[in-house]
Amino acid sequence: MRLFKSFFLSNWKILLMAAAALLFALLWIHDSGGNILSYDNPESTEDVSQISYASKSIDHSGAAFTVNYKAWNLQKVGLRLYMEDTPGDGTVSVTISDSSGVVDTVSCSYSDVVSGDVTWFPVNKSVKPGSLRITVEAAGNTAVGVSVYTDGNDTTSIQTRLETHFVAVEFNKEYLYLAAVLMVMMTTILFLMAKGMRVSWPQLFLVCWVILGILYFLILPVLAESDAGNHFRRAFAIATGRIFPVMNAQGDIGGEFSWPNNWTEGDSVQISFYQQLHDWPFKMNADNTTYISYKNMALYSPLCYLPQIAGMLIGRMLTDRLVPIIFLARLFNFLCTGALLYLAVRLTPFGKKYILWISLLPMVMELGVGIAPDSMALALITLLTALVLRLRYTDTALTPKYLCGISLLSLALSQYKLVYVVFSLLLFLIPQQKFGSRKKYLGAVCGIGVLTAVPAALWLHVSSGILKAGYSGASSNAEVLRHPLHFLMILFRTLIEKGGDYVQQAAGSNMGALSFGTDLLIVLLLLILFAVNIGREQASHTELTGRVRADRKLRLMLTGCILLTSLLIFMAEFVQWTDAGSKVIDGVQGRYFLPFLFPVLVLVCGAGSREERVHS
Repeated sequence: MRLFKSFFLSNWKILLMAAAALLFALLWIHDSGGNILSYDNPESTEDVSQISYASKSIDHSGAAFTVNYKAWNLQKVGLRLYMEDTPGDGTVSVTISDSSGVVDTVSCSYSDVVSGDVTWFPVNKSVKPGSLRITVEAAGNTAVGVSVYTDGNDTTSIQTRLETHFVAVEFNKEYLYLAAVLMVMMTTILFLMAKGMRVSWPQLFLVCWVILGILYFLILPVLAESDAGNHFRRAFAIATGRIFPVMNAQGDIGGEFSWPNNWTEGDSVQISFYQQLHDWPFKMNADNTTYISYKNMALYSPLCYLPQIAGMLIGRMLTDRLVPIIFLARLFNFLCTGALLYLAVRLTPFGKKYILWISLLPMVMELGVGIAPDSMALALITLLTALVLRLRYTDTALTPKYLCGISLLSLALSQYKLVYVVFSLLLFLIPQQKFGSRKKYLGAVCGIGVLTAVPAALWLHVSSGILKAGYSGASSNAEVLRHPLHFLMILFRTLIEKGGDYVQQAAGSNMGALSFGTDLLIVLLLLILFAVNIGREQASHTELTGRVRADRKLRLMLTGCILLTSLLIFMAEFVQWTDAGSKVIDGVQGRYFLPFLFPVLVLVCGAGSREERVHS
């Protein structure tokens, strides 16, 4: 008991954070279950002109059908039933069987059936994907019909098929509970081991990033994150030589892509793990292409997809299969994001713990193993902030290596998302004497400014042409920006109505396959607990802590960059995504604000605890 008490007292902060994270994860899973997947027969990709519908009468003897299914669980099944206007007493029963036998039998009364509409039968069971056998029975004093169809697209068979509508989730909750417990336990053990062995923060970051990254790769199917479909198409178009987007006569931007016919073609590609494994052999060739639009991603600069493009080019040299190529694109994004964050942990004079906690957030990890460029934007701003803090608060000389790094970071920010280039102003926090002379200082400032501004201006010119031609509301909304008070009222109304959504989205409510439905209050309490824990000051402060606290210029610069970038995000989405005349701004996602996390923690928590600096 004494040993347990001593262990708890010496590690209570780590254990408290582990308990909070586990509670949050369990509530998260309880209120959701992940990405909702929908499957229909006939599929939406089929030529509807070749499909003929009819009503098949069913009675107590039942009618059996074989249908195709593509997930490992089944939440509910929908059938289109037909009845008389005044149905009598009776029940409709549906029995679902897979290759191992009967999965479940569900039923509803005649009074629950709306003739001609889809009637849903809850199942909530695990199934073996592939061929399911569905038997429909009716027991009552009213005739019942079920919708069936024949598919002229299939020349190999003209049999009658059952019209079905399936709803599933990406994962069974039992598996998610187990995965959550394992992740929290593993991270807690790593922190306890690091504390006992005096492992450095960079080493701890690498271990956590790699281990959790592997788990996220195993959990998330390809293109599972929000907007991943069109990010992949934009990156793949660049990798195959279509660097600058071209608008067709219909005002659309897209291209021919080899794409499995059972994958959705929208921004988010909702597929199950079964589909990913089933379609692993799918090959990319000229015989299976289809035109798919990616206009909403055409505004992204080609440079912001460099890691993904590198993965795709290597993948295309090794194989012609789509899924492995996507995996390699994700892997390169994960490695590059991790490398930049690792450098940030090494370079920053304080706040190493901040970066580690930020990198382990569910949304950051999901973006890191995804294909969208958002994780790289977060890593770039975090690294730039860390580098500026190092040059401001330590005796580190501004060598050509550091100057080159600052220049490349500023250039990259201008290309990843133009609005983030505001954080290049943090360079003015570097003491002038570090440059050696005023002449060198002015030369460096002008050189970095030109290197940042010219490519940004060039891509802004290209993207502005796309914006004017392809977005109907862009011109009228741009006129609104000429009236600042009107726009500020729209912005204020947006923050009131959607501010809570942005917080939840940043925490993980819009993670595709791992989206959660936890209450906003729970999210806020957890975020406050994290901020208080990682920014907790000790009673004894070093000279650095005092300098950071008294640094008014640092606080003004960080506050200004965060507020100005936030304003630019809302302005950009107002012009690009918001319908003319709308009272609120559409298109803003909570993940757009994740790159602010490290600057915000530096602003709010300062230099952190003495313990962190001594053992880093």
